[in-house]
Amino acid sequence: MEAGIPSQETDTTESPLRNHILLGFNATQVIVGDVELHSMLRFKKRYSIMVGVGYDFNLLDFGNPIELEEQCDGCNEREGESNASGRYFWGNGMAYRFIVSDSYTDKNVSHFFASLYLVYKHHNYENYYYGDGNKIHCESADQQIFGVGFYFGYESLKKNSIIRPYGGIGLRTLDSQISRPPIYNGQTIAYSGANFSESYAYPAIDFGLIFLFKVRK
Repeated sequence: MEAGIPSQETDTTESPLRNHILLGFNATQVIVGDVELHSMLRFKKRYSIMVGVGYDFNLLDFGNPIELEEQCDGCNEREGESNASGRYFWGNGMAYRFIVSDSYTDKNVSHFFASLYLVYKHHNYENYYYGDGNKIHCESADQQIFGVGFYFGYESLKKNSIIRPYGGIGLRTLDSQISRPPIYNGQTIAYSGANFSESYAYPAIDFGLIFLFKVRK
């Protein structure tokens, strides 16, 4: 080094994220039965993508399966009516998500980040009780949930792992294809059955804790 010329130091330490595949899970989702395997890859220093695939066992499902024989028309054996929008919490099925994140830095340090995500789920159910006026229905449905949103969080870098707490907001839509079988009073058809569709949109609050582990050098 020549006199009068200041030295410049460069951080050549490679980030434990960059160009490595990490696998993990979202602990908050697992608690409510949404079990997904997350795979993450950082590219172009600041940015990363994460893909999640799994099955939503949906421990928040408060639906009540009943037998076809429990259906009736003009009866009041059960009190109250069901809420159509409550179908969002009914059923279970496959779950998929895609997340793009900006870390705001390319340095090998823990940092804040912002993410944009898409989510797609099936929430199908069979022979659930649905009260409608003085009718007791037994209904089944094929349901699709679509979601989009963004969140902010903090990425804590360890030697071979990452911890990502986050929180944000989003939007969910529920598309339901519903089938109700006929209701019989003896040999007489009291209700001929129905097939119909319904759609709803809901605001969503997102929060969670993701754990990721490096699996390839």
